Amino acid sequence: MDNFLLEAHKKIVSSEIKQRNKERQADRKKLSKAEQASLNQNQESDTRCSTSEKIPEVLNPVTKISARAPGQNSHKKKGAENIIQLIADSIKDDVQSNDKTIPCDVISIETQLFDKADDAEYGAICANQEEILRWYYYGKEVLTQQRSKETGLHLPEISRKNLQRKTQKAVKIYKLFEK
Repeated sequence: MDNFLLEAHKKIVSSEIKQRNKERQADRKKLSKAEQASLNQNQESDTRCSTSEKIPEVLNPVTKISARAPGQNSHKKKGAENIIQLIADSIKDDVQSNDKTIPCDVISIETQLFDKADDAEYGAICANQEEILRWYYYGKEVLTQQRSKETGLHLPEISRKNLQRKTQKAVKIYKLFEK
């Protein structure tokens, strides 16, 4: 019964992750198409754009993130919004103090780099959560059924000491989250 519920839960979580990834990929495609169209428009009008022309686009990046990421976690959105707002404020201050021109594609490149770094961070967090969940279930299995010797027989390529160390890690994780 527990295995059935576990498998059902895994399938649900997997389908939710796949759905979020599809939504994120569709959002990225829409964003890149919009950026490409904007870049083409800017290149047709002028090779370089003055900072006063670029400020309105940078001033409200928070609404861009909110609009493009409806399915993401709110803490991730808030963090991204704070970072982008901070960057936008510093760019605005620099523009007002220097009154120089900046290339149109610099901001789009920085935006793409930020998106890639943000996605990589999110992927790393998900991978760490998945690893902890796997160790949790392994520790639960070991504690409830006490099959460490049988497991050792099924895993001949792993030394007994290594298996014992990994089992202790799994038990600690299980006890940590069980409380």
